Amino acid sequence: MNNSTRFLGIVKKSGRLAIGEETVTTAAMTKKARLIITASDAGDYVMRRAEYLSEEKDIPRITLNAAKADLGEITGRGNVAIAAITDMGMAAAFVEKLNGESGGYDELEEQLRLKAERFARRKKMKDGQKSKTGKRRQNI
Repeated sequence: MNNSTRFLGIVKKSGRLAIGEETVTTAAMTKKARLIITASDAGDYVMRRAEYLSEEKDIPRITLNAAKADLGEITGRGNVAIAAITDMGMAAAFVEKLNGESGGYDELEEQLRLKAERFARRKKMKDGQKSKTGKRRQNI
């Protein structure tokens, strides 16, 4: 196991990792999934499901060079064939670590980095708008 796959343990502890086919499907359908991750030895059904969710909801997908048992060990489960990161910044950081270790993910890293920047700008603008509204009149 390398540092990029161990990073998934940190993502799980932060509560930003959907594990299993049902929770990943729910996260994808509610537009919360930012990156779909599959194990290298995942079954045909899981791979087809991940491909469908990726294409239908325009979510990037990665197949790791880790077995289901390895992903399960990292996430504290038995065997994990599919997972999804639900935080844009953590998804970008994961792909950055993965690209630094094994390479081949330059385009995806750039795409997620740009999405994370746009997401942060929108969140900052939204937070700024919240502070302008809802002022209360002071009691005299």
